[in-house]
Amino acid sequence: MATVSTVTETYPWTNLAPGHHVAALDVSDLCGNQTFVESPFDFTDDPPMVRSISVDSTAPKKPILTIDASDDVGVQRIDILRDGTLVTSLTAAPYKVQLDTSTWTDGNHTVVARAYDAGGQTGQQSTIVKADNTAPVVTMTAQHLGLGTILWTATASDALSTLSEVSMGALLIGLPLARDFSAPPYQVTTTMPPNSDSANFYIGIWATDKFGNVGNREDHEGDLQRHRRLARVHCHTRGRLLTPPTWAPALASARPSCRPS
Repeated sequence: MATVSTVTETYPWTNLAPGHHVAALDVSDLCGNQTFVESPFDFTDDPPMVRSISVDSTAPKKPILTIDASDDVGVQRIDILRDGTLVTSLTAAPYKVQLDTSTWTDGNHTVVARAYDAGGQTGQQSTIVKADNTAPVVTMTAQHLGLGTILWTATASDALSTLSEVSMGALLIGLPLARDFSAPPYQVTTTMPPNSDSANFYIGIWATDKFGNVGNREDHEGDLQRHRRLARVHCHTRGRLLTPPTWAPALASARPSCRPS
């Protein structure tokens, strides 16, 4: 009696070059009878496709890239390149990487996601990632209005990105003054009380861009040479410096994020 068997063979197509091929089957029974069967077929291997690169810039200095890539056989790896230089390789989905731009030169950089299949074929997409590691430029001038009153005017600018916050602060005879601005002009007015030759005085401006870079200008005496600087208090947010320990309680009540250094 003859026995009929079904044979299933799986071939690793990743090792097969595209083109025309012939599959051969050699079958023998226990009596030594042999049958040889051939079946021609064409094999195509399309290159991988990178459909998109999405950039999450919630943290501008450390953007997260998510790459959507596929291949008819399988993606072997995805190389991430910045301006032609390899940054890292991704070997498994989901294809996601966080870049650190804090050491990059300022300006736009071309980031490429290049996908490879087992046959060495490639597909790629590129996107632009911006780096900004330069602080905003700030200036401050004083206009004497008489009777101990001064109008302080500041400017703030950033050549690479937009400003996210501009603040000015002053400490005068132990009384703090702090103000945040959403748009220019950036101005505060201070008035020195009579007979305040030995008064403690401090004023400063802080500008933060959307990349978190902080530029600041501090004037402890300004144009009032009679007012002496005595000490400092460090404000632990936004890189601010305010002054001094004897003013810390009043400062902390006006700006809770600040405390004596």
